[in-house]
Amino acid sequence: MIALIALVALMTGSVVLWLRAVAITASIFPDSTAVRLPVISGPFHDATVAMEDGRFYFHRGIDVEAIHRALRANLQAGSIVQGGSTITQQLAKNLFLSNDRTPWRKVQEMFLALALERRLTKEEILTLYRNTIDYGMGQHGIKHAASFYFHTSPDQLTLAQSAVLVGLVPAPPQTWLTEDQLEQGRQTALDRIAFWFPGRYSDSQRGAARSLPLESFVLPYLGPGRRGATEEISAHFEQVDFFFYATPDTPGPIARVSPELKAHLAAFLRDAREQCGLTGIDHLGVYNDRPVRGTQTVPSAHAFGQAIDICGFRFADGTHVSVADHGHPASLARIAPLEILLHRHFPVIISWREDLLRHDNHFHCEVRGNRHIIPGTSKTSMTRS
Repeated sequence: MIALIALVALMTGSVVLWLRAVAITASIFPDSTAVRLPVISGPFHDATVAMEDGRFYFHRGIDVEAIHRALRANLQAGSIVQGGSTITQQLAKNLFLSNDRTPWRKVQEMFLALALERRLTKEEILTLYRNTIDYGMGQHGIKHAASFYFHTSPDQLTLAQSAVLVGLVPAPPQTWLTEDQLEQGRQTALDRIAFWFPGRYSDSQRGAARSLPLESFVLPYLGPGRRGATEEISAHFEQVDFFFYATPDTPGPIARVSPELKAHLAAFLRDAREQCGLTGIDHLGVYNDRPVRGTQTVPSAHAFGQAIDICGFRFADGTHVSVADHGHPASLARIAPLEILLHRHFPVIISWREDLLRHDNHFHCEVRGNRHIIPGTSKTSMTRS
């Protein structure tokens, strides 16, 4: 009896959900309303379907095979590593639901997807999806994204451009575009295009799209080199060894350093070696493509290779002192003369004295130089980082 009641309740709830989904979609898309179908390029159409829902034309809103495949992958991984949502389900979520990842929202999403497929054609669903999806960097919809990233229109998108765009959709960047993210997204998209549309593009076409340098066609992307981080500091520089915190026992080179930082650092090392017997630097790194902590728009000097975080010093007598030990008089006495030299050689020094919360264990040593504008920033926001 209890099982029968539960079954009736489930069926009743499903009917209610279905009727509600049909009513919602009908109110927004009455029979007299047709979704305008803008012209888009063939490569972008293929990239969207291949990346997000390869079986889009073979289901009616819900892809049982994709759900089963995602369920198996998630169970094997012990966490959510795949999603089984179709393009129609994603559109339903974007139009009607929140981003809360709950079972109830998923059920609603499925019913709405079925109702959308009942009300709209496949091409209309694709059009609405492309016009509502987040392509990162504040760009919602393909028209804005194509203009922002490539200064072109949706009907002119090439295979390489299309692969980059759809590659951003799974995890849209909001502040920074990184080479790894762009490259990984592009290669994944091209692999899926080859799988779902095996005869549509030749090996040479896909190869050209894979190998085209990002900086040659992704307009807002500026790699470290174009930002001025073009130098490298060897593991043994100016007779001083460099130890990264992750490999504290093995000296190693520092890549992506701006010429300005390298010059200021060399001058500091010469004085510190002669006056304080410095033979080694412990550091937290130089290049780090991120905004200043606590902000979304102020680019860190590390994003330009113009700052190094020094967390310790090593001396010719075999001793070592950590910046984090500045509270101990003996350690502070060893740090003090080096701190004076740092202020002499770097325009900006931030330590526990200025920012105890974020710089308690290192000296942030920053130089000035040419800084390109990064998406999401302004000239005024770059005066201090």
